[in-house]
Amino acid sequence: MSGPKDHDIVLEQRRRAKLERLRQERLRKIREETDRLNNQITKSKTQFDSIDKHLSSLIVLAEKSEEMSNTHSRLCKIRQSHKEKIIKALEINVPIEPEDISKRTNNLMQITQNIVNDYYTGIKILEDRIIENEKLIKDQKERDELSKKLAAGTGKIGEIQDFNFTAAINKIENSNIEKSVEEKARQLLLEIEELINSESIQESEMQTVLQIANNIYVTAFESEKGFKTAEIQYNIIKPDVIKNIEIFDDLYNDYYAEYVIFLDLINKSTSVPNSITPKEKYEFESICDLEQEIANLTNESKMLTEKIYIREQIDEVMKEYGYNVSKEIVFGEDHEGSHFICRQESGDTGIHIYMSGDKQIMMEIVGVDARSEDANYGIMVASSDLDETEKNRLLDEQGSFCELHPKILEELAERGVVFNMNSKKEPNLRYSKRIVITDTFVDSAAVKSELINKGNVRPDRAKNKKAQLRALKI
Repeated sequence: MSGPKDHDIVLEQRRRAKLERLRQERLRKIREETDRLNNQITKSKTQFDSIDKHLSSLIVLAEKSEEMSNTHSRLCKIRQSHKEKIIKALEINVPIEPEDISKRTNNLMQITQNIVNDYYTGIKILEDRIIENEKLIKDQKERDELSKKLAAGTGKIGEIQDFNFTAAINKIENSNIEKSVEEKARQLLLEIEELINSESIQESEMQTVLQIANNIYVTAFESEKGFKTAEIQYNIIKPDVIKNIEIFDDLYNDYYAEYVIFLDLINKSTSVPNSITPKEKYEFESICDLEQEIANLTNESKMLTEKIYIREQIDEVMKEYGYNVSKEIVFGEDHEGSHFICRQESGDTGIHIYMSGDKQIMMEIVGVDARSEDANYGIMVASSDLDETEKNRLLDEQGSFCELHPKILEELAERGVVFNMNSKKEPNLRYSKRIVITDTFVDSAAVKSELINKGNVRPDRAKNKKAQLRALKI
C-alpha cells in the first residue's frame, strides 16, 4: 500500500520531436498571416501619422488668425475624435487560427480606408476656408508692402512689370549650380525624421541619429565645410541603421507568431481564457532585447506543449479507470506549478495531481468537496481538521490507490510519458486530506492576471524614447 507518490516525468524523445514538428508547422502558418497583419498595421500607422501631420499643419495656420478661431476650435475637436478612432482601430486582439488572423487583417485594412476617406472628406471645407484666409492675408501683406514702397517714392511699377520670370527660372534650371546648403539640410532632416519615426529603430541608434540631426541643423547656418562633415557622418551610419531596421522587422514578425502560439498554449493549459495582445515594436529597445524575448517565448512554448500533451494523456488514462477529465484548480497560497483534480464519476473522492515547473509530479488520494461545477479555486483541508470517519475512509482509499497506480503508469508509458519514482510514502492518517473547490476564494481578476503574466518575462520598456515618441502620435 502507499500514500502520496512523487515522480519525475520524462517524455520520450520521439514524442518530443513529433510535438515540436507539429508546433513548428503551426508556427509557420501563423507567421504567414501575422506577417500580413503586421504589414497592414505599419501601413495603417503611416496613414494615420500622415493625417496627424496634415491636421497639425491646419491647426497651426488657424492659430495665426483671429478670424479662424471657430475653425481652430472645430479642428481641435476633429483631432480628439481622430485620436479615439485610431486608438480603437489599433486595439487588435490577435486570433489564434490563421484564417481568423487573415480576416482581422482585411478588417483593419477596411477600417483604415474608412478613417482616411472620412477624414479628408470631412476636413475639406475647413481646409478650403483656411487656404482662402491664408491667400487673403498674403494678398493684404503684399498690398501693404507695395503701399509702403510707393509712399517712400521707391515703387517702380514699370520695372516690376518688365521682370521676365520665365527667363530667370529657365536660366537657373539650365545652370550648373549645386543645391544650396539650405535645400540639402532640409532633405537630410526629412530623411532622418523618417528614420526616427520608424518603431523598428534601435534606441541607441535613435540617440545617435538625433545627435547628427542636430549637427546638420547647426552647421547649416555655419561654414559649408562643417555642414559637409555632418553630412558625411550621417551617410556613414545610415546604411547600418536601415539594415538593422530590416533585421528588427523580420525578428518582430518571428516574435509576433511565437507570442500567438505561446498565449494559445496558455489558454489551453488554464481554465481562465485570455485575449492575445503582443507587445508593439516601440516597446523593445534593441535587436538583442527582441532576440532574448523570442528565445524565452520559444522555450516557454516547448515546455507548455509537452505539459499539455502529458495532461491530455493523464486525462485519457484516468478516464479509463473511472475518473473524470482533470480539473485545474488554483490555491490561494503561493503554490508554484499546476494542480489538478481527477474526480471519480460517482462519490466524493479524487486524485490530486501536482505538476511542478521542472517536470516533477505528485499524485495523492483526496476527498473532494466541489461547491460548484464552474468553480476552480481550491482550499486544502488538512487531516487535523477532518473527523475520524472521513480520515479513516481516505486512509482506505490510499490503500486502493496502491493497486491502481502501477496500471496508470504502465498505460502512460505506452503513450510516451515515462514516470520515474522518487518517493513512495506508506499510507498514513496524516495524508488524509480534503480539497474544497469554490468560486469565492480569491478575486478572479487577480487570478487571471497572475496566470497570463506567469512565464511572460519580457521587461517593461514603456519609458524608452521610442515609446515616448509613439505616445506623442496617439
